[in-house]
Amino acid sequence: MRWLCAFAQVGWWVSCTLYSLGNTAARADDSPYCRRVDAQAESDAALLLWPRLSLQGLRYPSGFDNGPMTNEGFQLRVGLSYSLIDAYRATRLTAASALDCRAHTVLEELQGAYAATTDAPQHSAYQAQAQFLALHRGEVEAVIERARRRLAERVITVMEFNDLLTLSDQLERKAAQAQGQAARLEASMPPPSSHTSGRLVRDLQRLEGEHEAELSSIRKLDAWALRVHGGAIPLADRSLDWFGWVELNYSLGGLFRGSAERRYRQARRDELRTSPDGLPTKLQSLQSEMALQAEQAQSELRVLDKRLGYLRSTAAELESADVALGAHTRDALSLEQLSAESERVFLQTLIESLATERSKQRG
Repeated sequence: MRWLCAFAQVGWWVSCTLYSLGNTAARADDSPYCRRVDAQAESDAALLLWPRLSLQGLRYPSGFDNGPMTNEGFQLRVGLSYSLIDAYRATRLTAASALDCRAHTVLEELQGAYAATTDAPQHSAYQAQAQFLALHRGEVEAVIERARRRLAERVITVMEFNDLLTLSDQLERKAAQAQGQAARLEASMPPPSSHTSGRLVRDLQRLEGEHEAELSSIRKLDAWALRVHGGAIPLADRSLDWFGWVELNYSLGGLFRGSAERRYRQARRDELRTSPDGLPTKLQSLQSEMALQAEQAQSELRVLDKRLGYLRSTAAELESADVALGAHTRDALSLEQLSAESERVFLQTLIESLATERSKQRG
């Protein structure tokens, strides 16, 4: 009995020490997800780590001798059983939860990198457009002031003055919308990561693979059982006797489980790598998506440059006109030209930002 108790105590102390070390590693990240998986692993490990208390009541037929019994033929047993393999499984559960936590941390960083890659070009383009319109706000105000003087001199009609006001309001709204879009994208963009998307993808796949391998190794332990069981039996004379045994058993199904676990791990790796909803797959297709977006912006830029060419040539032809009508038309053309130039700044910055992000992805 002393040998059994000593064996159980040593095994329990070793497993508790290993569990506490693994549990500390699991708490390295204090995110809600990590706290949840840590608490779940601790909950499952508690049932595996602590001994199991048992209470048995037996009655044997008369004349059947099975050791100490009461005068009525009953036998009561109170005992504790402890599984060293279950204790080891508890430490592996903690290690698995730590890997799960680290993989989730990398996944969140990768999600941030994906969001930054998709939003950064738009943010830069809107920001450049808002800055361009802010720099030329004085020109717009000067055009409206000249139109107000011409209206007072009865040179232009109220309708013509309202046309200029409409063009001015459109520029103001465009500036406000660009500034608002840039602020919204900046607020939703995560802080820049110190790692490239390619490295994050490799780290994520490695950690998820290690996590699945750890879970698979835990399942392999299901075929084994090593238990230490001992307890006390009350006797008729109000004394106690004790019993105990050590049991090691193995399920022969474990001989055929290894190949299935290997196929499972390989299939899981392929699933994580090729899943259409997974970030690694989305990042792989992001290059082609950005290329198509840049090609579309180039097409729009060519159309816009053609329009700007018409506006500039028309404005140049009106430079020789000294009449008030020619001045009014030049002012209207200048407002339309400012609007087109702000769109050109947006498209040009978008194309350059897309090229920068594609270069980062390739790096």
